[in-house]
Amino acid sequence: MDGKPYVTFPKIRFHDLRYIYATILLKAGIHPKIVQERLGHSSINVTLDTYSHVLPNLQEAVLKNIDDSITGEKTILPVEEKAPGNTLLE
Repeated sequence: MDGKPYVTFPKIRFHDLRYIYATILLKAGIHPKIVQERLGHSSINVTLDTYSHVLPNLQEAVLKNIDDSITGEKTILPVEEKAPGNTLLE
């Protein structure tokens, strides 16, 4: 332990934890209304205005869903590459 009795971690503010929590929920596909309720925002507009950059492909996903509904086909959108075994629960 090199004479150090404790491990040092970077300081994290409370709002940093809230931001990380909201980001994880949104990236996991949790509906923004649920995120709004979990964070206690007064309206969904606050949540979407604050975290809209987390969902940059939201418009494209909506258009693909509309297209799928009209054509009856299922379009698979590419997702972010993740390292094997790198999940939110690990």
